[in-house]
Amino acid sequence: IRRLASWSMTGVTAFLCTPVAISLAGVNLIKGEDFRLNTHVLALTGFLVTLHKSDVLTSLVQRFGA
Repeated sequence: IRRLASWSMTGVTAFLCTPVAISLAGVNLIKGEDFRLNTHVLALTGFLVTLHKSDVLTSLVQRFGA
């Protein structure tokens, strides 16, 4: 069940952010399906997408000059 959940989370991440999902799929193939890593990546990706959609991420990047 964990393998299926890991690949399902990779699919959800592909819907949110394809480059992150590609790297996550690579990690799944090399290191094996790590459910804990997938949940961390999915939460971080969702957080960054939310910040980007609300233009908070853009203002933070402009403020800190990155």
